[in-house]
Amino acid sequence: PTKGILNIDVQSTSAYDINMITFDVLGKKVLEKSMNVVKGLNTLSIDYSTIAKGTYILQYSDGEGKLHTTKFVKD
Repeated sequence: PTKGILNIDVQSTSAYDINMITFDVLGKKVLEKSMNVVKGLNTLSIDYSTIAKGTYILQYSDGEGKLHTTKFVKD
């Protein structure tokens, strides 16, 4: 759970740009953020302090086009 800042660890084999998209449980896009990753372990931070409490789904595609999805809770 997060009250504001969510830290996401992304392991990458190369540098590329990713588009982090956050959806509510009904599938509505609530936030979209472009970020850069470098080769190795990246810790990306997204500020969710302005969205309502609830459960959300975070998605992004890596440099190889593989879609990654995870859920988180905003308190």
